Amino acid sequence: MLLVTASNGIYPYATQTLTLTVLPATNLSAAIGSPANGATPTAVTAISGTAGGSGLTKVEVQVTDGTYYLQPGGSFSATPAWLAIIPVNGTWNLNTTAVSWREGIRYTISARAVAGTTTSVPTTATFTIPVPATKSATSLSLNLAAGSVKSGDSTIRTGESTVASGKLVITSAAAVGGQVLTLLVTPPSTLMKSTPQTEKYTVTTDNSGSYSVTLNGFLIPGVYKIAARFE
Repeated sequence: MLLVTASNGIYPYATQTLTLTVLPATNLSAAIGSPANGATPTAVTAISGTAGGSGLTKVEVQVTDGTYYLQPGGSFSATPAWLAIIPVNGTWNLNTTAVSWREGIRYTISARAVAGTTTSVPTTATFTIPVPATKSATSLSLNLAAGSVKSGDSTIRTGESTVASGKLVITSAAAVGGQVLTLLVTPPSTLMKSTPQTEKYTVTTDNSGSYSVTLNGFLIPGVYKIAARFE
């Protein structure tokens, strides 16, 4: 912070405040080459770039969708992570063949060069895996069976089950039968468990695109979130 003060004879005189950015005293740098910033690749099997600077020992890369972060091994977690890569002849490469990228999601890559305890200011790039045309013209309905509490309502009591059903519609020539759908059931948060564990179900559509699956495990009173997904 840089503070500039000039007196005009009246307290507190004249005060002007500016901001001053201070960067590390280093020539370390890391750049992201692939995928290019703003790219829409159909697949990303590697993230690569260049790095340099005095004492460079490694490059650290972070990949996030805004909520979850890429972990060693290719999975995503809510825990922020920086993946270490040893550069070779000024270039670095992160193998991502084990990563299951989600279509339609924008990912942000951050890369920074490291020399001992000194790091460069991260550089960033974004990319998005596009949704295929066969899926962009797709709709998926979700309905819950009537509950046991009152007519016309899906409310149930603890320990009971419910039936989720619906239909997959694809306007292209792709077949709707035999498609695998995912249903996610997220329980309400409790004082004992602030991060609810989502239950995952899979179901296959019939020849007309319809599906039906019984959902269990409603042991905690509250409002559950039920989502159907076609990926």
